[in-house]
Amino acid sequence: MRIYALYIVVFILAVYAWRDWYISLCGLIVMTAFMGHPDMPRSIMGIQGLNTWNVLLVAVAVPWAVKRRQEGRRWDLPPWGTGLLVCYVVVVVLACFRAAMDVDSFPKAGTEGSSPIGITKLISDHLINSLKYLVPGIMLYDGCRTRSRLTIGLVSTLMMALVFSTVVVRAVPVSGLKATGKAEMKQRRQIGKRVGFHANSVAMISTAGFWGVMAASALRKRRWHLIVAVGAALITGLAVAMCRSRAGYLSFVVLGLLYAAFMWRSLLVMMPLGIAILCVAFPGLPQRALQGIGEVGVAGGVEHNLHEVTASRWTVIWPPAIEQVSEAPLFGHGRLSLLRRPSFDAVTSEMGHCPMHPHNAYLEMLMDSGLVGLSIVLAMYGSIAVASVSLLRDRRDSVSRAAGGAALAAVVALLTMSVTGQSLFPKENSQMAWCLYAVAMRVWVEKRRITGAGAAWRPVVGRRR
Repeated sequence: MRIYALYIVVFILAVYAWRDWYISLCGLIVMTAFMGHPDMPRSIMGIQGLNTWNVLLVAVAVPWAVKRRQEGRRWDLPPWGTGLLVCYVVVVVLACFRAAMDVDSFPKAGTEGSSPIGITKLISDHLINSLKYLVPGIMLYDGCRTRSRLTIGLVSTLMMALVFSTVVVRAVPVSGLKATGKAEMKQRRQIGKRVGFHANSVAMISTAGFWGVMAASALRKRRWHLIVAVGAALITGLAVAMCRSRAGYLSFVVLGLLYAAFMWRSLLVMMPLGIAILCVAFPGLPQRALQGIGEVGVAGGVEHNLHEVTASRWTVIWPPAIEQVSEAPLFGHGRLSLLRRPSFDAVTSEMGHCPMHPHNAYLEMLMDSGLVGLSIVLAMYGSIAVASVSLLRDRRDSVSRAAGGAALAAVVALLTMSVTGQSLFPKENSQMAWCLYAVAMRVWVEKRRITGAGAAWRPVVGRRR
């Protein structure tokens, strides 16, 4: 019955898109949170690529393109922003193209339970299915030109984090925060099965969601708005703790310090107090966060076990990956270069298998696209961070603070957690981040176009353009 209900919702949104494509787009954004669920159909009638999310994406994109042409709407992202976005897309396309030219170097038997890498899989999974997650963000940027639309878009995007976090809270009881060792790892696998993403990816989404909700609370107008925001923050914060992601904990603290610097100085007192209470109530949390740090060595001294701290990344995965980077430092080897020899052989000999990526997004980008690709990508993310901070510091305008704070949470969570995983290429788990970037850039552009730099953006509520 749930599948039929999903089809009905998709049909209604597809039809309604011709009346108001923006509302249907927000429905598509929320629906992204459900697509990783194990009960969701991966295809319709067994046709590859034909699923409910892709169908609705096309159903929204067509009326968007038609109506923006009818209205004579122009693309108004600044030239530097458009240039960075285009260069980013070029990096993704060229990385996949170069991998396709060297497809014979991939292992024939596949890896980690996946099918062998071929040209069709490269184009489908790592080009089309990668770039499609940029499209909702582009449409959202083009559509949220009023305060009411911006609020709807921001709330819809943060709903993704709330849905993911709710699934985590339902999958793992609060008492599970006391679990350690094998029980803890079992809970992380349970989260992956229930949500459809790895626990570390869920932690990134929930972390960005928590601080995004905190920033969006600036838009509250009624008391119940604040109550809803507090409830959403509690659920997303609890999900971060339950995911047991050390990188997630780090990004959560980093964002707390940034928010304390730009928004609420009281966090400098509240955060240490809150962390101390959690550590006392749930001893498994500090054990997980400090795993491998301060261990007693054979000689009786205190040592840091880098193999344990980095979950074998430092000793097994990263050395051959770094060696492969040195062979093509400027432009890399193309997508999924860790699966090429000799790095594939070196990792497999130690672990018995080879992961799809080196568990470090910066190293992955260096391997796949070299220093040139990494520079372009970091320039793009850096520009988003700078624009977000400029909005966050505007205390006169709640819209700027909400949009800037939410986008900053998304970009910092990604860049921090990229040290031990994630990816700087567009993926399904970064869909929320791209939408938050779009909202922030729309506010940044409108402030400078309408009222000049530094002034508050106060568009007419409900006005359509």
